[in-house]
Amino acid sequence: MLKRIAIVGATALLIVVGVGAAGRWHDGQIATCKQRSTRLAALELLNRRPDGFRPLDSASGCDDERAVAYASAQFSTRAGPDVDRLVDRAAVDIDEQAVTGFYRQLLEGADWRIFTRKAKPGPDAAALCASKELAFGTVYVDLSFPVAGMYEVSVSDYTPDSGANCV
Repeated sequence: MLKRIAIVGATALLIVVGVGAAGRWHDGQIATCKQRSTRLAALELLNRRPDGFRPLDSASGCDDERAVAYASAQFSTRAGPDVDRLVDRAAVDIDEQAVTGFYRQLLEGADWRIFTRKAKPGPDAAALCASKELAFGTVYVDLSFPVAGMYEVSVSDYTPDSGANCV
């Protein structure tokens, strides 16, 4: 009986120690993710834009569930008003081909690998996708036009939305 209690006690201790170690590993993983997010937010790519556009919004962070780092920048036309976020519209449309051409040239000139992909309809579809191996790992970029009058450039250290935008 005493032997059985010792085995059960040792097993319970092992489980508790294992759970504690997993928790610490996860916290460390998140800290590392936040560091990667900071590096992504500092990429020059997020500050480049064609003439006629102004910065609208930017964000960076870490998806705590998947430990995926990301950063993004949104730009709007200078001619039109800010995007009305309640109804997702703006007074001026964007020449999506010209913006896509600007970023395609920028990415190709910096040795990014442009994805060959099928067109995917919808506001979440990416117009351009690319990847590049940087000093801190592989980085993925996508360009999208979520609403009229603005576009967004996003970078991540994981394939964008598991392939939802870039197919």
